[in-house]
Amino acid sequence: MKKLLIKNNVSWVGKIDWEIRKFPGDEYSTHRGSTYNSYLIEEKTEVFKSKGIVVGSPTINRGILTAVASILEEIKGLRFTGKKAAVFGCYGWSGESTKVLSEHLEKSGFQIVSDGLKVLWNPDEEGIQLCFEFGQKLSEQLS
Repeated sequence: MKKLLIKNNVSWVGKIDWEIRKFPGDEYSTHRGSTYNSYLIEEKTEVFKSKGIVVGSPTINRGILTAVASILEEIKGLRFTGKKAAVFGCYGWSGESTKVLSEHLEKSGFQIVSDGLKVLWNPDEEGIQLCFEFGQKLSEQLS
């Protein structure tokens, strides 16, 4: 996956799916396909500008990636209030990452708006559909 700089300290990482032309409902359509978007925020203060955040990590040794844990620790020190958050992750055996992420965010003052999403290994077609639906629900809850 290639990283594309959106603006200083914010990059897009994701995938373009040329097969999806319409979102549910007729309001949103695109002739160029759809994307599965993730944004890498390299400067934690960008969180101040958002209504909420979505954080993800695979489960690693019954926990989360150390890089994600480090970012969450920095965010905790910023003492956010009134911001919403949701979590997602993938797993192979145990699947604790979403619980660990939620606990970190709650301790940092975020309101968790979803139980989170966990998919086994790399998402298959059904997993991708679950991710898509999860994203749609989150966009409604975070707005």
